[in-house]
Amino acid sequence: MDKKIKRTAKDSIFRSIFSDTKYALEMYRSLHPEDTGAREEDIVINTLSTVLVDGIYNDFSMVVDGQLLVMVEAQSTWSEALLVRMLMYLGEIYHRHMVDTSQGLYGGGERSLPRPEFYLVYTGDRKAVPDTLSFKRDIFHSDSSAFDLEVRVIRKGKGDIISQYMRFCEIMREEIARGGDRSLIAIRIVRRCIEERVLAEYLGKKESEVMDMISALLDEEMLERERELIYKKRYMAEGIAEGIAEGIAKGIEQGIKQGLIKGKAEGVAENQRAMILRLRELGYSLSDISNIVGLNENEMEELFIDGKEDLSAS
Repeated sequence: MDKKIKRTAKDSIFRSIFSDTKYALEMYRSLHPEDTGAREEDIVINTLSTVLVDGIYNDFSMVVDGQLLVMVEAQSTWSEALLVRMLMYLGEIYHRHMVDTSQGLYGGGERSLPRPEFYLVYTGDRKAVPDTLSFKRDIFHSDSSAFDLEVRVIRKGKGDIISQYMRFCEIMREEIARGGDRSLIAIRIVRRCIEERVLAEYLGKKESEVMDMISALLDEEMLERERELIYKKRYMAEGIAEGIAEGIAKGIEQGIKQGLIKGKAEGVAENQRAMILRLRELGYSLSDISNIVGLNENEMEELFIDGKEDLSAS
């Protein structure tokens, strides 16, 4: 099982936007409007850019005026596991801070660390979302002896840079749902954002980079949909139910086998051929394709025996 957290184009764009101290300052001001004196030169971005554990990266973190550590994650899938990841990120950031400032991990004397704040920019469609996530409440079930780490959840923006990012995610979902060629979808997303003045300045500077990230996401989502379609066709089509009914006298195992064969005859093979050809176009080897679609290479070759497509030349 792949234990890595999948990074998406939205994650990459979030990191790309706020790696610029201009936009990082805008984020800080939206979180702390009372601090009217904050300047761009007060911002030090320290987002983790190297692998921690199983390929996990944090989305964004910065130190403001040497005193405040602001850590922000953006996600569309709701999960209390974010709390555990935040704790991991905090430990790594503090470790690096101690090393960079020549503060020992052992021995006496005071230690100087920036005070942390944690935020989640939630762009999913879950309705019942609390204002905060709490390590003590959500992980330790309010055990009175447990320590706490609280993450403030941001669901609605206030016309600021965070709002613009959240609107960008909405536009992306809407345009993907409309369908069409991936390059056309990417163009529509960027065009709508610019027309609505959503991240317009950023998109003006990074348009080609953003288009590439969106296209990469669309490739991921298309392949995921095709994998799910093949799975459903192979294991949930009417043919499998009919096959099981016809073979029940010979036992469940034989019934499943007949159902799979019948399902293939009714259209699964066509979907498999399309999936295989698409994966070949994307540069996957026959061995990798075999693992994805669940067929060995001989079975895949049989799908192309009619000669309409040449698997080896795809």
